[in-house]
Amino acid sequence: NVEIINKNFDWLCVSVDGPFLQILEQPKQRGFRFRYGCEGPSHGGLPGASSEKNRKTYPTVKFFLKVCC
Repeated sequence: NVEIINKNFDWLCVSVDGPFLQILEQPKQRGFRFRYGCEGPSHGGLPGASSEKNRKTYPTVKFFLKVCC
């Protein structure tokens, strides 16, 4: 049971207790290696599971918060 409370934004009021997070895209399995501080800065962002060489994506989440007056 989902109710859209503002059509101008993608905010939803969901019938659950408390806020929750929906994972839309997971990180790529072997796309990122942990680096120690002495190895220098990171080499780019964390790629998403559907990321390809010519089309980069990133891990994505959607946050839901029940707002009732």
